[in-house]
Amino acid sequence: MPEISRFFGVIISINYRDHPPPHFHVRYGEQRALISIESLSLLEGSLSPRLFGMVIEWALLHRQELLDDWELARKQQPLRAIEPLEQITMLRDVIFVKPLAEQRLHIRFDN
Repeated sequence: MPEISRFFGVIISINYRDHPPPHFHVRYGEQRALISIESLSLLEGSLSPRLFGMVIEWALLHRQELLDDWELARKQQPLRAIEPLEQITMLRDVIFVKPLAEQRLHIRFDN
């Protein structure tokens, strides 16, 4: 599974010739998940709320690059590396994240 980014121990990858809808894989320790690129919703697996928030923050910054890599993977072409998340800013105090309809998220902060 080609790795396209890595930050804070989180590994992001996209498989060649993977099934639709466009998505990426997340691995962190024992946690595994598939995240939709278009809706940023959890398709499979589970992540802690803090980890999910961090991954979504990164994906929001790189959605077009993720879609570009998805298309490259479908064509069996080399994938492009995507810049890692260098610091957690917006979501550092997130305690709960839930995907909602129409590309919205319910986010609860601890303060």
